Amino acid sequence: MSRLQQKRKQPKREVKDKLISNIQEAAQNYPNLFLFYSPVMRNNFMKEIRHDRVDDSIFFFGSNKVMQVALGRTADDEVKVGAHLIAEILKGQCGLCFTKLSKDELMKYFKTQKKEDFAKSGFTALSDFVVPEGPLQFPGSMEVELRTQHLPVELKDGVLYNKDEYVVCKKGTQLTTQSAQLLKHFGVKMAQFEIHIVAFLENGNFEKIEEMPQNAVMQMEEDD
Repeated sequence: MSRLQQKRKQPKREVKDKLISNIQEAAQNYPNLFLFYSPVMRNNFMKEIRHDRVDDSIFFFGSNKVMQVALGRTADDEVKVGAHLIAEILKGQCGLCFTKLSKDELMKYFKTQKKEDFAKSGFTALSDFVVPEGPLQFPGSMEVELRTQHLPVELKDGVLYNKDEYVVCKKGTQLTTQSAQLLKHFGVKMAQFEIHIVAFLENGNFEKIEEMPQNAVMQMEEDD
């Protein structure tokens, strides 16, 4: 391996080592551990939660394999009693929460953190949305933009009109980039940020609450 390749790989190794170290340190400082996921993840909402719970909880996201190493894959090398049971079910897009809160306290808190948001491309539409024929509330300067999003608009006497009824999305179909932008223009929020607890380790006692869905995807992305 060349020196250049070593330099390129070193930062990744350092990131992995730091994640392992931070998780193992948290395991010693916090009594309880929770495995969670969110069907719709947003960085700004997660930052709010981290800020709210900075005094009693810490959250981790990263490679499942790296987090499994940090927790310990077996009872012999687990970082704390029962941690390997969490490691065994780490799959899909998920996160770890080390906390001083009890299961009931944390679940009660998460229930208050449900927030609606605009859906992004690839999201499955929760309902039909149709733009009727007729005048629109948008300024004439948006004519070109709306056309690029496939809305059949025209400008008449400074007023934007939708020339024909246009189906932006139908329930159960995946949103395209164009349909997601149109929903945002019309103020339609179809996504909901919420956190689901999959399993927890409380004072050494392990309990699995629900299965991790196969399509669970947590994209830690900034809102537009």
